[in-house]
Amino acid sequence: MVFPEGTFDRAPGLLPFHLGGFRVAAELGVPVLPMTIRGTRSILRAWQWLPQRGAVEITILEAVPPAGRDFGQVLALRDAVRRAMLGVLEEPDLETAVVLPPGAEA
Repeated sequence: MVFPEGTFDRAPGLLPFHLGGFRVAAELGVPVLPMTIRGTRSILRAWQWLPQRGAVEITILEAVPPAGRDFGQVLALRDAVRRAMLGVLEEPDLETAVVLPPGAEA
């Protein structure tokens, strides 16, 4: 199991993905089985050590097979998995979003 964001944050949104897991999947020719997890931000908040009570929802999506082993196909696999996850998360894509500091105007 790989968590491609590599961390979690209190703010909603899907962070940019690291490529390691996608590279391994492409090189081995095995599909990626995307999963989303909701509810963990309320249970284990950033900078807290003790979890709170709450519900967690795990959604297993359709497997995404790699189309090849080269770097372009690794990126294509990453992007396909990201699109699938964003389709069910209903959260912003923080890879493309412009995040302004509090009090800044757009």
